[in-house]
Amino acid sequence: MTKAENRRNTAYVLRWYGNIEEMIGRPLNPWLKWCWSFITPAVTAGLMVACVVCFKPITYNSQYTFPVGGQVLGLLVGFTHVVFVPLYFFYALLVAPGVKIKEVE
Repeated sequence: MTKAENRRNTAYVLRWYGNIEEMIGRPLNPWLKWCWSFITPAVTAGLMVACVVCFKPITYNSQYTFPVGGQVLGLLVGFTHVVFVPLYFFYALLVAPGVKIKEVE
């Protein structure tokens, strides 16, 4: 990555921070950048994997088990709201300009 690309990426982050500060009217904590960039996607992906791995059929009153199609539909509806956070994280990590994992090693 060239110095110009690094300056451009830093400028985008600073502009984004400036926009948020302008909207809420006060400065942000610096750790929020790390939370939004790394911690939130990792926790979201971990929760999605744990939900699939630890899945138990949904029952009502310990007697009625809901149909598999209904359970799958419910999982899909739930995942559609959270799947974009980790997907965009991996997209930005692999495709977007900036420091790549290969360059760090």
